[in-house]
Amino acid sequence: MIGPEGTPQSARTRVGVAQIRERLATDSRIDRDAVKAMLFADRNGMADLLRDDLVARCRATPLVAGADGKPVDLAKACTILAAWDGRDHSSSVGAFLFRRWLERLSFAPSFWRVPFDPAQPLATPRGIAVTDTEALPALAATVAAITAEGLAIDAPLGAVQYVERGGERIAVPGGPTPFTYNVMDMSAVPGRGYVDPVLSGATYVAVIGFEGGQMRADAILASGQSSDPASPLHIDGVRRFSTGNWRRLPFTPAEVEAQAVGPAIELNR
Repeated sequence: MIGPEGTPQSARTRVGVAQIRERLATDSRIDRDAVKAMLFADRNGMADLLRDDLVARCRATPLVAGADGKPVDLAKACTILAAWDGRDHSSSVGAFLFRRWLERLSFAPSFWRVPFDPAQPLATPRGIAVTDTEALPALAATVAAITAEGLAIDAPLGAVQYVERGGERIAVPGGPTPFTYNVMDMSAVPGRGYVDPVLSGATYVAVIGFEGGQMRADAILASGQSSDPASPLHIDGVRRFSTGNWRRLPFTPAEVEAQAVGPAIELNR
């Protein structure tokens, strides 16, 4: 693998490496099931770095002046973040609030409690500096903005991150590229959340392994195989991605024949 050296790594890179290290600490191998579990763990890397400090800060100072100078009560927001599972599952309560808070931060060098150290690229930067004056006002502004949009700060992520296909609303897991291992960059629409169009993220995901001398491949085509809304293949992919329902791909001639949906077409140059 090739990438920049001597520079801060994204939270996504860091949480990806962390998951591999954690797996290898308990097992000498990483099989297909382990890789699939890592993807749909939907682990939010920024939660690992900042959530505990943010909760401690808002518990110590639950009332913070808003943009209009009036106090904003952060007690409920603090409780939500403390109980959050640190994931971007569709069912996760707190993921939406945390992401909206992250979107307001500058991440200036002075923000971090432990600054970036090139010798420790996977452990730094982390935490909120004791001298920081940005975190709590940003949380107060986040609470005020979400409430003003008519949304709930304790909304499960799937209630505010979804796609609509054929009149059906389908919740999708994952989060923005810099923060979450399972990437799902969505358009932010005030009053609705993160909805179509999908800007970037999982499209075709596949995990391939070799077992007993045979190749085994599981995959999901999140975008679906057809752009025709009337086709059953228009919506099946996003449904599978929504629930982490992998499809076993055919590989041997017998498997290909068993899954054929029509006659073979021979292409000639």
